Amino acid sequence: MSSTVPLVPRLDFKGWHIVLPERGHQFLLPSENLHEPLDAQVTERKSGLWILRTDSGLGVVVPDGVDVIRNGTAVTGMAVLHQGDNLELGGRLAVYEEVQRLTLALGDALVDRRCPHCFSALSVGSEVIRCPLCGEGYCPDCWEHLAGSRCCSRNCHFSPDSQGTHDG
Repeated sequence: MSSTVPLVPRLDFKGWHIVLPERGHQFLLPSENLHEPLDAQVTERKSGLWILRTDSGLGVVVPDGVDVIRNGTAVTGMAVLHQGDNLELGGRLAVYEEVQRLTLALGDALVDRRCPHCFSALSVGSEVIRCPLCGEGYCPDCWEHLAGSRCCSRNCHFSPDSQGTHDG
């Protein structure tokens, strides 16, 4: 059995959340109903907020006929999302969450792996921070130590920062 944690990356509206699509996909949050993402093609002209996830794993928003404010600044064109960004759209506030804090359970893929920073073994019951791009697991102290640097996993370019993590 693996750990039960909220799915990320996601927009948390504090009452409901929208999980971003798989890498390389997109959907539309229509301006008349932010609760129901629509499977649509970018070529379709529909009003709302396009939510994309790049092949590299980045979350992106593209407003189309709706006003979107990220961290107090209006989004024009598109915006790449980062852990802890505040979004306001359609009078609703959301926080972008992409980093998970979880406690490992029996059967979790990270059990018996080593923290790539300190090389400590990750075991059942260990508290772990999971990199949102590569899925590597870190000791919480090691993740905090990497603030301003980048993930230690080969070819991962995620940069942990001092913003909060999502507790699972």
